[in-house]
Amino acid sequence: MDAGIAGATGVPPRNLDLIEYAMGLLLPTLPPDWISVHAVFAPRVVPPVASLHVLTTHGWQPLAATTWVLGAVAEHQRRALAAGTPWDQMSVDRHRDGRLEVLTETPGSRIPSRGPERGRPPKVIRTIPRWLRRTVPAITIGCFAAAAVLLITARPWVPPPRADIVAVPAPAPRQQEAFDLLARWYAARNNADPALNHL
Repeated sequence: MDAGIAGATGVPPRNLDLIEYAMGLLLPTLPPDWISVHAVFAPRVVPPVASLHVLTTHGWQPLAATTWVLGAVAEHQRRALAAGTPWDQMSVDRHRDGRLEVLTETPGSRIPSRGPERGRPPKVIRTIPRWLRRTVPAITIGCFAAAAVLLITARPWVPPPRADIVAVPAPAPRQQEAFDLLARWYAARNNADPALNHL
């Protein structure tokens, strides 16, 4: 049984069968292209926390935990407490080739980080403090209100002026007729004269 288990820290070997059983209960619910399952359990938190994600060829997807899985993990925690090795949080990785990695966080410790992995869901689940759950939405609503006030009170958008003839020195007498024709053409264009369509 221990040959397929890597990185089991703080977990008595005689209780690993419960974790293998819990992860085995998930196998029928996994998609056919699954690669690995990552689960974090914190049964002592009220309400109990269970975060399960499955890695498929399309990326990470959430996975629902059944009551049987939660019951097996809770029983493991009860046995660990009775054996004098209590834990608050457990991280389990089950790979398609059968490898099982179990890490536990004992009171006053943290699950060690194994380095950043692309697309990996978070390993440590913490409940968000109540003051933060109230403060962040209030700040967000305040920012939206400030942005709305700025947009309403800002100067209304005005289209830029259309191009016009630049003032140049008076043309020579022979060029005055051509200049007048160009001036009339630009004025008609600026005024959107429909007669320009026939030129």
